[in-house]
Amino acid sequence: MKIPSLGILPVTDAAPQTVEYIGICEASAAVALDETHFVVASDETNTFQLYRRGIARPIRPIKFKKFIGQDRSDIEAAARIGDRVYWMSSFSRPGEDGNARDRSVLVVSRIVHTADGPTLKESGTPFVKLRRYLKRELQIDGADINVEGLAGSPEGDLLIGFRGPLKDGKAYVLRLKNPIGVTELGRQPVFGDLHLLDLENRGVRSIDWTGLSPAVYLVLAGPSPNGDDEEDKTAEKGEFSLYSWTGDAQKPIRRPLELPEDFTAEALVPYPERGIVQILSDDKGRKKEPDIPKKKRRFRSVDATY
Repeated sequence: MKIPSLGILPVTDAAPQTVEYIGICEASAAVALDETHFVVASDETNTFQLYRRGIARPIRPIKFKKFIGQDRSDIEAAARIGDRVYWMSSFSRPGEDGNARDRSVLVVSRIVHTADGPTLKESGTPFVKLRRYLKRELQIDGADINVEGLAGSPEGDLLIGFRGPLKDGKAYVLRLKNPIGVTELGRQPVFGDLHLLDLENRGVRSIDWTGLSPAVYLVLAGPSPNGDDEEDKTAEKGEFSLYSWTGDAQKPIRRPLELPEDFTAEALVPYPERGIVQILSDDKGRKKEPDIPKKKRRFRSVDATY
């Protein structure tokens, strides 16, 4: 099977045109609700923001704090399957000796349509025991893990993309075959294939299904450091790449991608009907979001076609 010829290019021939959104600076995960609305999570809060494409100010907050049970869970990945939207923590430890307990949740929400447009409502029960299963599947007992990518699939599975650790310079992608069972029926996770993607010594920063059939995924790759200081130094180099992948044993194919020099690419939001993928930047710089005044919190977005 050959990957369709995807032309991942900026929407215009000039330098990438950025759109700035306010209310969040650490854009960590996002998903489209329809062709004009998208929801963005910050890893610093369990209150998400609903936006209309091209409009800077958020429409409204979507508060999941009470549902998840804490103020923040380091949400780093999101995926849509039908009217379900899944959100996943990083499962990483805060610092070398930190505890990952509060950063280890998989939760599902449902898209609902109101007179004011689409929004999300909580569904099922947050699953907080997934980390132990991930470590077992990756056979990295005692090592740290860091999830930043989550994709739906035509089969209704979730593909979990790992920023770290790498194995022989390759990134893990693991298939979860029963996301509904885990989040809504209280069942134990069932896993499928485990892949090692050659992303040229990078980890997965985002992964999404394009909506194409046979399945083609876009994989955003970036630095896979061991600590926050190293992340800052490496991200400044703009070492972010985009790949297409068929979800099987074939090697990912690197695609042309132009981003602003200081753009820390963090999330992909495909719009299959338009053939557009929105790429979001984490624009916190060297500060944490809570240390930045609310009126100064911004993140940028760049569109590319596929």
